Amino acid sequence: PLRTDFRLNYKHEKIEPSAKLTSLMATSSPAEREESTGQVRELMTRYGPIDMMWWDGNSIMTPQELAKLQPDVFVARGLIATPEGMHHGESENVKVTNEAGWWWELCIKSENRFTPNWHYGVECEGNHWDTNKLLSELVRCRSLGGNLLVNIPPRGNGEMMEWFYDVCDEMAGWMAHSREAVVDVDLDAPLPTLDKTENYTTKRGSTWYSLPNGKDVVFISDIAKPRSVTLLRTGETLDYQFRDGSLRIVVPEAMRSTLPDMVRIIIGEL
Repeated sequence: PLRTDFRLNYKHEKIEPSAKLTSLMATSSPAEREESTGQVRELMTRYGPIDMMWWDGNSIMTPQELAKLQPDVFVARGLIATPEGMHHGESENVKVTNEAGWWWELCIKSENRFTPNWHYGVECEGNHWDTNKLLSELVRCRSLGGNLLVNIPPRGNGEMMEWFYDVCDEMAGWMAHSREAVVDVDLDAPLPTLDKTENYTTKRGSTWYSLPNGKDVVFISDIAKPRSVTLLRTGETLDYQFRDGSLRIVVPEAMRSTLPDMVRIIIGEL
């Protein structure tokens, strides 16, 4: 893996590799605040129209100040970009955010073991999500009305790590047959996940898309009888049990893959 003898701070200055990286916080000095304001002003005035501004943790300008520089800019509400380790991204918590009518996203590092840094390090070469984990998190976020923003840092020379391209190729294959389960789905409450099912379930009108649990089971309560139940990846019909307003589906072992096997459920009689 590539190694360097320096690091970059938030000012993009080279510093010693052992130096601590300190972020710009609300307690920053007036000089640091002035510098940060200048950076945002540069962004807003030198790079053409900006559609959206989504602050990550701290904001240095008010929406009114931004509007003077970019009259059509939309400032996202709530600073919902979610840090790790504070339980903000847990399903029960973002469910409340969705029910309140707020937009939210899960901003998270692609790592299996916690590290304190968001930038590239040699540990990123082996400590990372696989495609199944990434897609499962995407389904979870979409099923709760949010978006997923995954941090995958480039190497110091600007190239991405080899595994990143492998994951992208696998994601492209999955999207070819299952993108409808996560793209342009309903995001406004009420949503079925945690209300009617423990399975991460997205929906578009009367069509629901459910991710089987670790035992390859989908169970949904308080639901109308389905018109059809199929495996989204292949279109094959799945057997199901429906009784007293509850639906139970088991994906047979022979139909399973190594990536999320979404079940498409069309609700309502013909």
